[in-house]
Amino acid sequence: MPTLTIPNNQASVTEDEIKLSGILDDLIVPASELSQPEFNGIAVVPDPVTPYVQLSTIVEHLFNNNGLFTLTIQVPSVFSATNDGVEITPLTIGNENFYNLNPIKFSDADDIEFKSFENDDGAFNTTVAFTVTQDLGGGVTNPIDFGQINFTTDIESVPDNPVIQKINTPDGIPSTSSQVQYIGEFTIASTDASESLWFDVVGVPEGVDIYTLDENGEPEFKFAPVPTNNSGGIEKGSLTKSINAPAAANSPQTIRLGIVYNEITFPDDLDLAIRGRSLEGEIIDEVGLEAATAYSSVQPLNIKLSPTQVALDIPNDAAINENDSLTNLLTEVSITGDHSDYPDIGTPQNLSDLIDNLNTKNLPFTVEITPSNGAIKDQNGMTLPNTNGVYSIDERSPLNNLTVEIPDNGQVSIKVTVPDLSNTKTGGTNPVVFGEVSGGVDVLPVADKPTLNLTVNDDLTINPDDDNPLVEIGDYTIQPNDDETISLFVDAIPPNSSLIILDDDGETQATFTPTGNGFSTNLNADTFQGTLAVQFNDPPRDLEDFNLNLFATATEPGTNLTAFSDTFNLNIDLPDLIETGDNTETGDSNGTKQLLTYSPGKGAFTFENAKGAILGQELLDDGDGGLTEVGFVITDGNPQDIITNSKAVFSVLPDSTIIGNQERLTELTQDTGNIHFFKVNGGSIDDLIDGRISSDTVDFNLEVTATDSAYILKWADGLEIGIGLNDKGQSPLALFQGQHEGEILTNQSNEAINVGFSIKSWADYENTVGLFAVNDETGAVTDPLTGETILPGENGYTQIVLSHNLLFEGEAGESGTVALAPSTIYMPFIVADGSVSDGLEGEAQVYFSAIAANSDNFDHVRLLGDNIFAFEDLHGGGDMDFNDIIIEFV
Repeated sequence: MPTLTIPNNQASVTEDEIKLSGILDDLIVPASELSQPEFNGIAVVPDPVTPYVQLSTIVEHLFNNNGLFTLTIQVPSVFSATNDGVEITPLTIGNENFYNLNPIKFSDADDIEFKSFENDDGAFNTTVAFTVTQDLGGGVTNPIDFGQINFTTDIESVPDNPVIQKINTPDGIPSTSSQVQYIGEFTIASTDASESLWFDVVGVPEGVDIYTLDENGEPEFKFAPVPTNNSGGIEKGSLTKSINAPAAANSPQTIRLGIVYNEITFPDDLDLAIRGRSLEGEIIDEVGLEAATAYSSVQPLNIKLSPTQVALDIPNDAAINENDSLTNLLTEVSITGDHSDYPDIGTPQNLSDLIDNLNTKNLPFTVEITPSNGAIKDQNGMTLPNTNGVYSIDERSPLNNLTVEIPDNGQVSIKVTVPDLSNTKTGGTNPVVFGEVSGGVDVLPVADKPTLNLTVNDDLTINPDDDNPLVEIGDYTIQPNDDETISLFVDAIPPNSSLIILDDDGETQATFTPTGNGFSTNLNADTFQGTLAVQFNDPPRDLEDFNLNLFATATEPGTNLTAFSDTFNLNIDLPDLIETGDNTETGDSNGTKQLLTYSPGKGAFTFENAKGAILGQELLDDGDGGLTEVGFVITDGNPQDIITNSKAVFSVLPDSTIIGNQERLTELTQDTGNIHFFKVNGGSIDDLIDGRISSDTVDFNLEVTATDSAYILKWADGLEIGIGLNDKGQSPLALFQGQHEGEILTNQSNEAINVGFSIKSWADYENTVGLFAVNDETGAVTDPLTGETILPGENGYTQIVLSHNLLFEGEAGESGTVALAPSTIYMPFIVADGSVSDGLEGEAQVYFSAIAANSDNFDHVRLLGDNIFAFEDLHGGGDMDFNDIIIEFV
């Protein structure tokens, strides 16, 4: 008969799992005894390498193949048994419990578990009897008794699961750093003080080190790699560290963790996990891994990488004035470090620039300022709320209305927090520290505010017969303070004039000279009071509603510290200096001043003593309808030799009824000279200057007829224009119009100008036109990311002007109003048969008045009159009718 034995007389189970399967695993039957004939059909095929078969394997085989068996387990009565959690009723005899199991009561040996009601002493006695019933057929069975075996089972202790909890983790850490960065705090505790505790960080990529940190954030111990061929089942990429056992059970320890990484590209998030381990008994290798290991629950640690802090600097010569504005303090803080992790902030040089850029983009920020022994106050002199001397300023704070009070060479600490503009490091616009800095700032004395009084003349009278009229604006007085330098300043003066100071006798005491953005003069004891006057060099034709701002400045000697008086805004309404009818434009003056005459022998018009006069040109007839541009050149020589100095009047389209009356007003800029008019056939003056067409296209041959009010110029093909002096004044928007590639609008004033626009079209294409801002009349723009100047035709030009410099865009049939910013130049563009988005994506051609920016090197924009632009939408010029779309500004 088969016999049950125990290999090496060793049987054991763990204290937390005394299962029937564990008991049966320790009992074996020699494989040779299972090869006897009576076991045919029920025997388990023995492993040829293993000389025995576990009883658990035999029982499982019989159960799965409907074999009959009886299994009797005898254990001390302090033990009970359950099957899948349901208690099994034993037969109790004395101090022993007997459990008879058969296929009906048996399902899975892993489901039957024994538990003791008393503390075990490390072992318990067990008796196992096993009988197999052989079916001989015809209802005849044959019991096969494997006998029974008595043995002692050792109970191995199992460590308790440690408890690990997260205390804190930061919102983000810098993404590029070789320094130890804090990544979180955890507690770990065990219910058994005798057990050994270990701490694992799981999922660490190569090239990354993990440390424990002391209370000051300094690294203490480095985590070691965990072997992957251990019985603890720890994943590859784990680091581990043993920690001191707690002084008592359930006493938690706090573990502070730090990370170091070098030259590694991380994903947006670094996903790690934290786990504790308890070890019972002897440590068998250098990292303390053995079979008796218990694990805590896993705590995820998602590390968000934040942009690197930017280096800020308060230079040694940093200085502000007494009670200076907060803006000036922030201007003194330089941004010296690399800020490529913040691509949307532009190229700020200091914190004031940074805040301006953030405000422009409507992005939030926080500036924490700690002025040592100082304060930040509002416009009413009230100290702002603060926390222990720390003032928090954000995008809602009116920086220019805030002042800083600190002692001389006072220490200032500043911390700037901005959104994570990269939108990749911390997963959004979470706030991150942009930079921190501390340093000393000199505080300089401030000049006293000067007192300026001005009495303006109510009645301005001018002698219209005076070649150099003098206009007395009003009387002023100023009260100086101490030994400060006192100056008067104005932001503008009338054209072709001087601003002077007169004494009581009408003698000139001082003259304003250009300085910065205006004109100024220094005062002395003789000029602390006087009369302001405008001295015109030539009689202006018309000058109404002239505006200027007047104020005084007081400057501390030897410094650039300046205080400003109140500002007087003066609106000067000057009458006409030359009345209507005083000028005979035909040259038949009848004794009046001769301003414009025609010399048939020279074929030119002559103007004398007429600097600043306005020359009006008006299209009367477009002749035979060919594409033509009319221009003029001022010269005393051969006009053919100086064609490069020509100015365009306007282009003449094949049908003049398209836009109605075409008129241009051009300001003469020389004292004397001969004006030669000409036209260019089949091209533009820009084409002529740039060499795209030859001088053979230039036609100077015209007839001149004088009328009572104008000269009529007529060419052989029937084209007629009328010219004459005009008192309307040049359009302030047309300063550059008529010059080379001069299809430009400009606002030279210090205030925004609202202009109306209307768009017409006679094209099949659905075109888009508009304006964009440029640096100067060449069409150059500034790259907002690099700060570099980009010229028309250079890489990225179209992207910059359409993405960053666009004023407005419109289509045929639209009209409205746009505001031209102060001191700004604008150029027109057309997107042929598409939108601005199509132009940006390269799905439609974009053409500009700056020809170098056009892919076909063709002049696509023509001037039809003051502030009227005509466009050709076909590549290379197409039909060259320039009536595809026309935009007019008023």
